[in-house]
Amino acid sequence: MALRPFRIEFTERAVTDLRERLGSARWPAPLPGTETFDATLRVLARDWARLDWTAWQARLNDLPHLRGVVEGGEVHASVLGGPWAERRPALLLLHGAAGTFFDRLDLAERLARPAEGAAGVDVVLASLPGTGYSERLGGDPTPEAAARRLHAYMTALGYERYAVHGDGYGAHVAAALVGASGGTARDLGLGGGGAAPGLAPAGAYALHDSPVGMLAWWLATRGVPADEARETWLAGATWCWLTASAAVASGLGGGGERVPDAVIEGAAR
Repeated sequence: MALRPFRIEFTERAVTDLRERLGSARWPAPLPGTETFDATLRVLARDWARLDWTAWQARLNDLPHLRGVVEGGEVHASVLGGPWAERRPALLLLHGAAGTFFDRLDLAERLARPAEGAAGVDVVLASLPGTGYSERLGGDPTPEAAARRLHAYMTALGYERYAVHGDGYGAHVAAALVGASGGTARDLGLGGGGAAPGLAPAGAYALHDSPVGMLAWWLATRGVPADEARETWLAGATWCWLTASAAVASGLGGGGERVPDAVIEGAAR
């Protein structure tokens, strides 16, 4: 099936509902030893309610987005460079379970649109199956199953060979892509894999229904954001909430160690 362009559009009602839920959250007294976590979570929740999602949605819509059904399910990605431009080497970037396709947006833009005279690469920022606009996998959502679907997407874009890097759970999918592609995908092998977060099935309901519950999982999995990354971190939480991704994503895997942008940038070139 042909991939088609689309725009990201969430209603003001959905954003207002998120803010109202944050404003009416029922906060528990912090458990012994969690006072710092509780204080951090409360500040992040306050800042989250103030986030200008309209501006973020406009920024994301400045990117080219392609979605379509491949390998039995729909996949979404933002493709910087893309099949309509002069064909260059391609890099597929995969986020972790508690993450979004735009986690590495700044890096992707530097790679895809380098300084004049420098060689660039096409960068594909994909939403993992079950997150964002990418349809969840049927049956057991293994990294191998995710890899097969994502390789089919890359093939639909016209990339016969490409490099891939993943953070957290995305690192496991990146490793599986080598086999799923028959060796045409090259895992940059930079690490960053994470362990499963160990949430009981009941936890998925809390993540799906409570933004504070989801934010607590987001914080526990990703860690405290640096000041310069705080707004992107909160925009990612908004994306996760509005696309109802957390319940599925929480069963995929944890955050893992984040590989520095400069390391990926050097390996991709």
